[in-house]
Amino acid sequence: MLQRLKQMPLLWNVFPLHPHQPGAPFSNRRFTARELTEVEGLNAELLSWLKIKHIVAIGQDAGQYAGRLGVRVTVIRHPSYGGVREFREGMQSLYPQPRHLAARQAALF
Repeated sequence: MLQRLKQMPLLWNVFPLHPHQPGAPFSNRRFTARELTEVEGLNAELLSWLKIKHIVAIGQDAGQYAGRLGVRVTVIRHPSYGGVREFREGMQSLYPQPRHLAARQAALF
């Protein structure tokens, strides 16, 4: 998907560290309100410095947070917990590709 884009997007996590369950670094958990507050200034500076006007948020949590940042937000289903098909469909709707490439890519997964 990224290789087809004319301009590479900035890929970043709204919370730049990996939130995980205590003692289980490969697990996932939702970031806390306190954690988001701690990085709010960093994210605001990043948006301003790079003049970001549109965010594609992967997942509802990221989408809700991004909605507070004052730019256009498109939310795509996160691929975890059974959301791979919806994630691919969402990305395809934003960045369409020829059918023969889409079919070939789907076969790879």
